[in-house]
Amino acid sequence: MYIWRVKALKGELRAGPMPPRRVLPYILGFAILLAIAAQLPLFLPFPQANKWDVVNCIGTVLLTFGGLWAAYKANGGPHGSDFAARLVALTWVIGWRLFPAFILVMVIAAVVAPEQFATDAAPTTPLLVAITLGYQLVFYWRLCGHLRDLISPVQG
Repeated sequence: MYIWRVKALKGELRAGPMPPRRVLPYILGFAILLAIAAQLPLFLPFPQANKWDVVNCIGTVLLTFGGLWAAYKANGGPHGSDFAARLVALTWVIGWRLFPAFILVMVIAAVVAPEQFATDAAPTTPLLVAITLGYQLVFYWRLCGHLRDLISPVQG
């Protein structure tokens, strides 16, 4: 995996498609950095963060890594094909399909337990962490299922 040497990377990419095993570190690295970056505002300034912010951050990073690794395996691992393209396309569609369910769960939770929602007076709570991590878990579960479907013979 190249981190700084863009000329070497471009040379490799010009030579032909990158095998899935070589693409995986880039996808994992990008997704984990994105997951960490998305959580950073919760800790600035640091005194506002509570233990549930930390649990959410660690859980998000672990689910991102584990979910993408499982997706890589579900796509056939090193023998799979088009992992990056499949990942991007399926992520887009699955994200849109799960978004309404996520909003519905948040609305129901806000009605049933309004005190559980973060405000200046009420920081991140276990319920919010459970909903957030649960959404991510369902997302990766569906992603892996769809990837497995792509490598299975079509039943018809």
